[in-house]
Amino acid sequence: MEKDVAEVGRREGVWERPVALIELFYDLVYVYAISKMTSIFQGEGLSAHAFARYLVASLVVLQAWMYMTNYVNRFGRERWGENVAIVVNMCAAVFMSNTISAAWSEMLVGFNASMLAMLGTVAVLYATHLGADGSSRTMAVFSLKTLLPVCAIYLLVAVVAPVLGPRVALGLDALAIVVGIFGPALVDRGMTLDVTMISFPHLAERFELITIITFGESVVTVAEVCERVGLSASFLMTFGMVIALFGCYVVQMHNLVEHHQVQRGLRLIYCHFAMVIALNLLTVCLNLLMESPMPTPAVCLLAAASTATFFCCLFLLSKYHRAGVSFGARDWVALAAMVLLGCALTFSGLALGMEGFLLGQLAAGVGCFAYLLAMDKGISVWHTPGR
Repeated sequence: MEKDVAEVGRREGVWERPVALIELFYDLVYVYAISKMTSIFQGEGLSAHAFARYLVASLVVLQAWMYMTNYVNRFGRERWGENVAIVVNMCAAVFMSNTISAAWSEMLVGFNASMLAMLGTVAVLYATHLGADGSSRTMAVFSLKTLLPVCAIYLLVAVVAPVLGPRVALGLDALAIVVGIFGPALVDRGMTLDVTMISFPHLAERFELITIITFGESVVTVAEVCERVGLSASFLMTFGMVIALFGCYVVQMHNLVEHHQVQRGLRLIYCHFAMVIALNLLTVCLNLLMESPMPTPAVCLLAAASTATFFCCLFLLSKYHRAGVSFGARDWVALAAMVLLGCALTFSGLALGMEGFLLGQLAAGVGCFAYLLAMDKGISVWHTPGR
């Protein structure tokens, strides 16, 4: 019988699994796949149908990434079989990313077959632990109860895609998202999982990495802005916006969050999903601005919503703050006011052009970064006694 992995690698009750090099490579592939989703908007703009396809495609890719990441987090030992599964998973992700097109009907078979391959490899890995004892078997059964229905949906769409209409297929893929992403929070709620099998430090580091790489993709767009407008106010404001948002993320997630704890990390997972998508949508807005420097109401609305989503999810990570970090009601009001002000200023782009649009994002990013940095340094913004 396989030894329960919950007994391996513990220190003071917290399992600190190191991130392997192949996992870093894996993250790069998936960020590339997510960034390719922005091509859905090409030629169609910010239509409701294009936006729905983008959300479905991005979430299913993040779903596949999450399942392999969770498996490695709980069971990974860098065995050859696991590495082969990761390589197959990456190969399917690259193939899937190249099936992305503006026409959903043209990518149905390849997209869903690739998703089946990505999640199928994880299901096979979990199945190898069904013969284990104790917590390992319980965790494997729990994961397969969500994975197998999702794989069945992708198989169905891939096989009968020619018969299904694009909207029906889109609906089924959306169902796969709901089952796959939220299933772990709902299935067998009475089941007692051994959370010591989950390495929260490893999970936090993996999500940091995929988010930082997503910021790196944004820098590529910043470089394109520089190529288009030169060393101008627009370029400096774009670069400043990305750096400010990155600074907010680093201070909150890396400095203020306690990584050395025992947690299942569901909020960590869901918040990072939303932040990665929000960052990609901001990149979409920048690309649209390079095509037309005068932003439309739809572009301003998307940017404001993406900024608000990014900061809302970032602030929700305060659940994991280290001991001694205390945000009071006035702190949250101040941070929320800065974000709302930035979102409102975004719409000044309708009159002022690209610089007005960027002013809102820059104001929210710089303001929140300064505030979070002050809290990290122990500076009492409101001079509250005992802070």
